[in-house]
Amino acid sequence: MPTSKPAVRKKKTKETVKSEEFIRGGSTDSDEDQIPKFLKPITTCVEEVEWEALNAGPDIELWAIRIPYGFKAKHLDNLSLPVPPSSRSGPLRTMERKGVSYNIHGVVNSASQDDDQEDPGATEMYTFSCLVPRKSQNGELCAAPIPISRNIIISEAPATPNPVSASGASGGNDSSSGLNAPPDRPIQPTHLLKHRFFPTGSLVKTDKDDRDSSPLTLADGKATIDVDRSANPVTPRSSKKNASKRKAVEGDGSPVKEKMKKTKKAKLVHV
Repeated sequence: MPTSKPAVRKKKTKETVKSEEFIRGGSTDSDEDQIPKFLKPITTCVEEVEWEALNAGPDIELWAIRIPYGFKAKHLDNLSLPVPPSSRSGPLRTMERKGVSYNIHGVVNSASQDDDQEDPGATEMYTFSCLVPRKSQNGELCAAPIPISRNIIISEAPATPNPVSASGASGGNDSSSGLNAPPDRPIQPTHLLKHRFFPTGSLVKTDKDDRDSSPLTLADGKATIDVDRSANPVTPRSSKKNASKRKAVEGDGSPVKEKMKKTKKAKLVHV
């Protein structure tokens, strides 16, 4: 008689039980057991940005710096900057890394600057808040005890002309103002743009539009749009006629003469 093997049950290890309890949301004996395998607790903390260090005295300021793609934070080590002014000005400093020049600007609040002055952007940084680790809370991230007092933006410097050639062409004028100014924003040629409004679905072609030779009409029934269609479509019959005419012209004329003779003979026989 056929016999079936008994089902073998795998024993659950302690790690399997812990992972299942974590997925179900159950609690375990300690906090360390609730951390998944692919996550590790942070054991290091930078003393300079720790919550207690920022709250140590009134002379400490918290600056927010935005860096471009490819620029590493370690490039700012041992870098000294002047205090950014409250009004719009040129770059605080220009630095070069791997053949690329960067301008360091101070972000000015749009409410405090004049209307005729351009800002380098990033005014949304005034709404940012900072989270820093706190040792007394086991390294958990907490809101910084002081607000962000300065906002700095680092952007790639645009290509500028040679200062020597620029000063020689301008008759010895100071060219540093052109270097300090941020790049001008591109102006859209509004005089070359044409406004055309089409409601949604007004230009959708259907099978009926393909069969109909009339122009498309908008939803309001006022404006029309002409669609390019071939005025004289070529049919198979017309192509045959053109081919026969082409054959008569390209040949020596004998097919045309034979046709005329046949018509005369037919008329004589009929009489």
